[in-house]
Amino acid sequence: MVLTEFVKVNKILIEDMLGLKSSDEMLILTSAEVPYDIAESAQIYAESKGIKSYILNVPPRPKEAPPSKAISSIAKEVDGIYLLSGWDSLNFKEIVNHKIPLIFIGGAPGIDECLIRTMVHVDVYKLKEEAWKIADAFTEAKTVRITSKQGTDYIEDIDGVYGEALCGFACDPMGTPWEYVPPACPGIVENKKGKSNGKIVFDAYISEIGVLREPVTVHIEKGEIIDIEGGRQAEEFRQLIESFDQSNFNFPVEWGIGTNPNARLISPSGRILIEWERVRGTVHIGMGDFQPYPVFHEGKLVNPEWKPAKYHCDGMIWAPTVYLDDKIIVKNGFIQKL
Repeated sequence: MVLTEFVKVNKILIEDMLGLKSSDEMLILTSAEVPYDIAESAQIYAESKGIKSYILNVPPRPKEAPPSKAISSIAKEVDGIYLLSGWDSLNFKEIVNHKIPLIFIGGAPGIDECLIRTMVHVDVYKLKEEAWKIADAFTEAKTVRITSKQGTDYIEDIDGVYGEALCGFACDPMGTPWEYVPPACPGIVENKKGKSNGKIVFDAYISEIGVLREPVTVHIEKGEIIDIEGGRQAEEFRQLIESFDQSNFNFPVEWGIGTNPNARLISPSGRILIEWERVRGTVHIGMGDFQPYPVFHEGKLVNPEWKPAKYHCDGMIWAPTVYLDDKIIVKNGFIQKL
């Protein structure tokens, strides 16, 4: 049974973040592993506001299967997409090109508790304002430096790279129509190869490895990982990276700053998904296929060559200090006033 306050989440998601209104149409994509009452609650709320909604249960797909032409065709005809599951069923290139507002919600058990905690008990409109300030600071900067007490000392050339707010508001004409919740995680998607050097010490989490019991140190030279140090989890990470197709691999391909004060690395339900990237004052760094996401600046797609990543994983730093040029944006895990 969905928690009562999830009605408020649906209000924010459907009306404010997808920007839907009476007479609009919404597609809800879900699957068997997602509690059906989550999708049903979204449909009930939408219908109460005069928004026609359709629930599609998507069957599991083989890993290498292409997107579904039928589902992608339906998705291009609606005014917004409420994505609980079925990520790989959509042709995201087509959805982005059509500028259909889409929010990836991730419907694992516990999503209602997670989003109530990180969207209803947090002022998402203030998070949006802060996220845009950080995004603009990225856009204006030429160089970023990240340090940490664990030993991180990393420098990257970001001259000409646009910052993104990634605050969940897919209907924002100045942002990207492809968003995630919970908000927010302002950052960048790389458009330069070989412009990063130094040492990153992941001390919180690495996707597909899990919560870290000991630091994993990654040495980077001209955008390439040249060495990985640490214990057993570092070796697991090395094997993961070596399993990737290296022809389009880069470090980093995207990264961002978590800003949500109620986001947690592991929530009470045990749910992780993308909530951990939003933990306030942390930095996550993604690696794998180059330019894995679309970048919009002032409403225009600036990297039409982007394509969904075949290989991607992320690492997290607990309490970094982040400099954009000579300005401190985060100090020992505390976001500074801009």
